[in-house]
Amino acid sequence: MKKTVFILCSGLMAFQCQASLFLLNDSPFKLKAVVMAANGTNLGEKVLGPDETGYFEDSLGQSNPVGQEIAPPENAQMSITPYSVFWYCMEGTSYATCTNVGAGALSSPSSCDGSKYCKMPPKPPSQAIEQDSE
Repeated sequence: MKKTVFILCSGLMAFQCQASLFLLNDSPFKLKAVVMAANGTNLGEKVLGPDETGYFEDSLGQSNPVGQEIAPPENAQMSITPYSVFWYCMEGTSYATCTNVGAGALSSPSSCDGSKYCKMPPKPPSQAIEQDSE
């Protein structure tokens, strides 16, 4: 009986440590989404083109499949939700910021606060078309 209770509790704890987040870049720009946990841990980032979707899954405290950093084990006892999602232009300027994003939610920059503007990349200088006068 004790083994059954332990396995059941272990399964429930593992379930509670994992959360997911859907990302939708509904802007006309290529953007980088940076996902931060409620405890300030950088969970990872994804680059999405216009109208591109992404899926973010976290299991902080057991492993950190998305992030660059290895999370310290003590973070497993701290809340990681709600998330904050910071949307950045490719040149590094802020596009939008979403706060209080719950687990399982969809985050898109159009529904967040921010300038929602990126500088357009400079166009290459137009080259004169040479015409033969034959």
